[in-house]
Amino acid sequence: MEAMHCTVRQAKLLFYARLAEKGLQTYERDGWGEYPTQIDPERREIRPTADRGPILLCVDTSGSMRGPRETVAKALALECMRAAREQERNCYVFAFAGPAEVREIELNMDAASVDNLLDFLEKFVARLLGLRLVRRVLGPRGLLLRDKLSFLLGTTMMWTCAFWLGRSPSTFPALYGGLGAVLMLARWASYKARRWHYYLYDFCYYANLLLVLHLTLLPTWAPLAKVTFAYNTGPLAWSILTFRNSLVFHDLDKVTSLFLHLVPALVSWSLRWQQPEGGRFRPAKEAGEQQRAKIQQRGYRTLFNYVTSQKKGTFHSIARRIPQPLQPPAYLGLHLCFCVCTFLLALLCWYNFWAHTALLAAVASASIWHGGSYYFEVFARRYHEQLRASELLPPTSGRKEA
Repeated sequence: MEAMHCTVRQAKLLFYARLAEKGLQTYERDGWGEYPTQIDPERREIRPTADRGPILLCVDTSGSMRGPRETVAKALALECMRAAREQERNCYVFAFAGPAEVREIELNMDAASVDNLLDFLEKFVARLLGLRLVRRVLGPRGLLLRDKLSFLLGTTMMWTCAFWLGRSPSTFPALYGGLGAVLMLARWASYKARRWHYYLYDFCYYANLLLVLHLTLLPTWAPLAKVTFAYNTGPLAWSILTFRNSLVFHDLDKVTSLFLHLVPALVSWSLRWQQPEGGRFRPAKEAGEQQRAKIQQRGYRTLFNYVTSQKKGTFHSIARRIPQPLQPPAYLGLHLCFCVCTFLLALLCWYNFWAHTALLAAVASASIWHGGSYYFEVFARRYHEQLRASELLPPTSGRKEA
């Protein structure tokens, strides 16, 4: 509590003097005085509730706090809640991940507060249980086994899509529907547990939903066929370059993101150029203040939050020059320009088979390049550290003695 006055030099010196003498005030004990007291220092002091204010906790829940730091912070929140209950005091947590992402949680012992606490600890508990499942059920080599199986499934899905597209392009949309349903269910469950499910309101998900609607309910409506072609060949395909989608076989999240942007473009290619001649075209202001407040209050992540939190890129260079209230319309305007430019390129692909094929080959190659960069520049280092933490690799030895 006394640290807030450290901006004044005299108060700062007094703060360090009290710190050295162990005389700082805390939420449990009074400060030390220059007169004898009747308080036993070995016993916790319990004062009347009226003399005490609430315990206030500020917890950073941004990406920089992932891992052990987040675990320690949430363990401290539990301990403060226990102390507040014992001392009959209120306890409040302010979880913040950014200027517009602040969530206030009251931690008492009533049913509603317990629900808030469980919701606050949800991600940590889920991650802890998953780690224990791998380490205790499968043993320390479960990490290797899990990633090998994921790699096998990822490569199998890739060659299955390639074989199916070459062997029977007219039925490739059926494969897209089956794989898409499985991947989307897995992503919904994963993102819901991590409070990322508002990412699913992004444009690419609506474009995929529109493609499913076209394939299942309105396969003969030519205008809808052209709209889905423009979406899939335009913004979705070019988003592979914009968001650096990577072909990383063992990572389900990266595989799903690549699937959502690349496979719809392959479906449009098969519908446009590989259908029988007679049936080629056959399948051929804001969310509202209440919704915005709900997203901010509950700490949900959105694509807008992700883009605005990046310290590099086109939008960052634009956003730092305009006031914060104008950033949402600027973000939408940038998206509009991106869509218009990619729609113009999609128009060329509609009339030219080779231009369309070259575009798909280019974005697919870019995803493979991004995946290779990830494997050799990021994954190799992280995986080595992960295996060492699991005691599968010996620590790096120093220079051998002669």
